[in-house]
Amino acid sequence: MDARGNRTEMVLAQFDIRYFNNHKLQVGKFITPFSPENTRSSRSLSSVERYSGLNSIFLLPGLDTQYGMMFYGQFPRFEYYASITNGNGKASANIRENNDAKDFQGRLVYKVNDQLRFGGSLNYTDEASQTLKLVDHTFNSFNEAKIYGERVGYLLDFQYNRNPFLLRAE
Repeated sequence: MDARGNRTEMVLAQFDIRYFNNHKLQVGKFITPFSPENTRSSRSLSSVERYSGLNSIFLLPGLDTQYGMMFYGQFPRFEYYASITNGNGKASANIRENNDAKDFQGRLVYKVNDQLRFGGSLNYTDEASQTLKLVDHTFNSFNEAKIYGERVGYLLDFQYNRNPFLLRAE
């Protein structure tokens, strides 16, 4: 739960059901893995993480928490994620999910070895047009962007980790 000012919002509430070894079904409000940053613990964030920082500083309703269901799992060299969700939750004065269309999100990760991995994500959403307003923690609006209905998002990423050297890119 997140309680700020005179409002309270559910942040996460989920059930994980293992249906086969390293394969699970997740149901509820959960963090989606569109970006690899979404699946990293806050203890693992490096000082140059941008998305996580922006999301918390500017109350950005993004692809990170969704209501729905997701299948995910691991093979020795691959990870997969496939979700169907109801859409973004409300943040600040921005519009909550406002239609019957579902969001579809998928992610594949290929682990070359323990140090090198490549990933790719896809997101499809259809929502009513709106103006997305960015606000700071004091709820002062400082920028806005028009969002128009159907959107497709792509992401490619890689990580090379040879401790203490770490290189990530999206």
